Amino acid sequence: MKTTDNAGKKEIAIRYFGDASFLPGLNELSGMLGFSLKTSEGFAVRANASERREITVAVVADGSASFTYYDKASFYRAFSLVLQAVEAGKARSICVKPSFRDLGSMLNCSAAVMNLPVLKEYIRLGALTGYNYLQLYTETTYEIPGEPYFGYGRAIYSQAELRELVAYAELFGVELAPCIQTLGHMANLFKWGAFSEAHDITDTMLADCPRTYELIENMMKSLSSCFQTDRINLGMDEAYYMGFGRYNWFIDGSKPDTALLFIRHLKKVLEIAAKYGFTRPSIWFDNLFGIEYKGYIDPPEWLWRDFRREILDAMPAVKLIHWNYVLTDVRLFNRLSGQVGQLSDDLGFATMAHGYTSFAPQNYITATVLETAKQGCLANNIDDMMITWWGHLISPLAVMPSVYALAEKCSESVGVDFEERFRFLTGYTYTEFCKLDLPDRPEKDDCGPGNLPEGRNPAFYMLANDPLLGIFDRHVPAGAEQAFKKCGAALKKLAQRPSRYAHIFRFEAVLSDALAVKCGLGKRIKSAYDARDYAELKRIEASIPGVAAKIGKLYREYEKYWHSYNKSAGWEIMDQRFGGLAARLKAVRRILSDYREGRIDRIEELESERLPFNPAKDGDTITYFNWNGAATSGT
Repeated sequence: MKTTDNAGKKEIAIRYFGDASFLPGLNELSGMLGFSLKTSEGFAVRANASERREITVAVVADGSASFTYYDKASFYRAFSLVLQAVEAGKARSICVKPSFRDLGSMLNCSAAVMNLPVLKEYIRLGALTGYNYLQLYTETTYEIPGEPYFGYGRAIYSQAELRELVAYAELFGVELAPCIQTLGHMANLFKWGAFSEAHDITDTMLADCPRTYELIENMMKSLSSCFQTDRINLGMDEAYYMGFGRYNWFIDGSKPDTALLFIRHLKKVLEIAAKYGFTRPSIWFDNLFGIEYKGYIDPPEWLWRDFRREILDAMPAVKLIHWNYVLTDVRLFNRLSGQVGQLSDDLGFATMAHGYTSFAPQNYITATVLETAKQGCLANNIDDMMITWWGHLISPLAVMPSVYALAEKCSESVGVDFEERFRFLTGYTYTEFCKLDLPDRPEKDDCGPGNLPEGRNPAFYMLANDPLLGIFDRHVPAGAEQAFKKCGAALKKLAQRPSRYAHIFRFEAVLSDALAVKCGLGKRIKSAYDARDYAELKRIEASIPGVAAKIGKLYREYEKYWHSYNKSAGWEIMDQRFGGLAARLKAVRRILSDYREGRIDRIEELESERLPFNPAKDGDTITYFNWNGAATSGT
């Protein structure tokens, strides 16, 4: 279906001369980019295929342009560069050379399940910025005929939906590939008794168990009927305790070598994958590191030793994806890459679009790691780079600055303005779009670099923080209320822009307004209680309905935002969180009233001294992303 809403762009008439097979994709993009294809009028654009892996664009003042491309995805990137120059009314010469053979991305479709419209939008943006593959990370969120409890009660992708997405991605030359789990991260699986036989420990499947491999075979059979690729990511990360649970009871109680157990399991899964046509398998690199090096996936030099000969001899040929999301030192990248390279000659590298811990992205952190990722890959002859998105609280479109910045970083470009290119694609410059970061750093006026490994997320924990327990009160800096007000005003102004992404700014403006009245509530209550200032407690009590109203507005805005990028199932968690917060605010108001009017002689939660959650960061914002843990110290 043709995309619409060109965000205020004046439509440009284009006469296209080139391979007609690209016309369906161009028609799909016309509404998004603001052009129409004509046969007898408009700007003449000629497209020529080239064997050189580079894009060239020549736009001249006589109303014509030409470009070269080297594959399907590069065609659309090149065409959009022409369109941008035409829109600007400037003659222009452009050259873009990719630094890597493969540039891909991965989207988390397990914590929440993204809907098809946002995935299609992401595919289009990927092609326009230089990506040639996309992995969909799905733990138990895809259909497996014959396994009715797989993904039961959750939003899942039907086989028909996956086929639709594959065909859509192919339209733009983007290879859609499955990214699944075949060992760990399967907690949702073991909620159901139907899979108890295949359970080892925590969220890990039971190696050497027939039911495990029956299920994995059913996975491959289903996926192979949907995808048209031989590429698959089999997962197998962070399952460091495999063999320590039911394996000891039902398979082998002699405490076998878990590294070799992992390799044996890997070989069995590779054999099943190959049977169904997945002959380019990959796994995340870290499981053998976690098993061999006391849980370290990046063992320090004092702990590092070469992998044992038994491991190296047993390890099958498989691509290892070296992931590290915080590296800023190329020398450390080189050392770690050399360690991973002992296990495989075929390496890929994954960086991350930051912001998965909160209601706001953290593009500013991503910006600090991209140069190291690029230089490290070039130094180690890694020709496959990927950016992952592990979040679910916000749209993947909120981290488009991170996705775009990596693509531009991984291209040698002449004639491309970094800020204006992003404005053409989204309606905002790169710097403007990064203002979405502000709710997690409201004291900042820019989107400059950051250096925290996971990023501070006050927008999350300050919303969840209980007003009476005040678990995070010591991490609400002085002036936070005013900072959030200022942040909300800036985002509200940007939300008025005629852009298809304005709704993201609108949500975060409402979020900031709610945080401005919620973040300091607990501190104000505690201060007034300790001073026995009954007049102030009465004022706070009277203000709580206003706080609740702001939270209610946020809830309604967030519901619209959530459904703009997710399927419906999963929203029930947010209903419970916001419903619990609303009920708690009513309870707090009642408790304050009871205390003021003498019906109770003390408020137990306010009697204890407030302690910093993280003593090393007392008075500063921190990282914490467990809602229940912020709302209560109980279980």
